[in-house]
Amino acid sequence: MARRYVGTRWSFGKTIITMAVFALGMLASPIITSSITLLIIVFAVRHHLQQRKLN
Repeated sequence: MARRYVGTRWSFGKTIITMAVFALGMLASPIITSSITLLIIVFAVRHHLQQRKLN
């Protein structure tokens, strides 16, 4: 009986951990995507400015 209780508690804990990780991933992915986009924009602008300086 006790072992079964621990087993159900552990599966419940695993479910909560999985959900928490998934939620963190969902929160982090837009931040990661936007930061990568910002980096690309910054590099593009710098490259553009360097090209204009050369010309």
